[in-house]
Parts: sequence; C-alpha cells; structure tokens
Amino acid sequence: MWLNIYIPTKKVTTHEDDCSYIPKEDSKYKKLNSLIGDGGLLHLKNREEALFEYDITTRSVI
Repeated sequence: MWLNIYIPTKKVTTHEDDCSYIPKEDSKYKKLNSLIGDGGLLHLKNREEALFEYDITTRSVI
C-alpha cells in the first residue's frame, strides 16, 4: 500500500503495491518513503496504517 502525498494541491491518495502510477525511483520533487518539495510516496503495510499516517502527515504538512 502506498500513500501518495501531493502538497501543492493538498491531495492524498492511496495506491496498491502493483499500481502502475508508482514510480520505480525518486524524482526531482517527490521521493519514495520520504517527503520533499511537492510531497512524496510512503510505503505502508496496509490501509489502516495508511489512514493513520495520513492523519499525522496532514496535520503537519498540508
């Protein structure tokens, strides 16, 4: 399960591990398993962990 955090639009989405929208490597503005510039993609164990992380992250970043 991936949590995609996009700070400029304040949008957060979840993706399954096999989703084709998940990049294989970091980009200039978004990182895997970290937040920089425009946000990032966090790999999590399951949907419950993703929702918990979303709650924590949105309070501090978005």
